[in-house]
Amino acid sequence: MIGNSDTHWGIIIACFFIKNTYINLSLSHTFKLSFFTESPFT
Repeated sequence: MIGNSDTHWGIIIACFFIKNTYINLSLSHTFKLSFFTESPFT
């Protein structure tokens, strides 16, 4: 039971970090796109 619960939490934490990284990458990508499109230097 303990091993199974550890694996369960490991999967949850891994998914949490993967989702966080994906959201951060998407946000920074969107920010760069909007920054370059609305930049006065273009």
